[in-house]
Amino acid sequence: YALYRHRRLLRVSDRTSEHTYTCFLRAPSQLQLLAGPIMEHLRAGNLPSRLDIILLACSNGAEAYTIASWLRVRFPDLDFHIHASDLHQAMADRASAGEYSEDEALHSEYMTRAFLKDTFDINGTVYAVKPEVRKHVSFSAANILDGADLLARFGQAPLVIAQNVLFHLKPADAARAFANLVA
Repeated sequence: YALYRHRRLLRVSDRTSEHTYTCFLRAPSQLQLLAGPIMEHLRAGNLPSRLDIILLACSNGAEAYTIASWLRVRFPDLDFHIHASDLHQAMADRASAGEYSEDEALHSEYMTRAFLKDTFDINGTVYAVKPEVRKHVSFSAANILDGADLLARFGQAPLVIAQNVLFHLKPADAARAFANLVA
């Protein structure tokens, strides 16, 4: 289904080098799972004093900032950090800047006023991620096909997220990337 949706999106959407299909608040049901059963599972185990989350293929940073904002609001006492990366340093730099156009910030059909208020400082048409959200996220370039570098750079973490990336790879590379994610 995801491959079908992606192919359809490519057929009907204008492609530009300045646009990414990642958006803020893209999948509220996944965020509810994170704040519910996933956090319950993590807290039932030996959760370290700080929850480290690795998020690969972060694109423009919207997903990383969405998760950070969501966790900050629902678990105000939780010490956590999201180590986000993208294959391209330019994209990691763009995400690190934490500033988005109105179109980028409002692109999700699930956007709410509460999420906007919790996540952004709005100055005209510039949506800047709030410092209290940004402090939970760092960005760098990394290749999911380089398992040794991933492990050296990020170590292991109780939560690893790599959404909407493996289907872009050839099957053998996708299998290798998945093995790297699990490691």
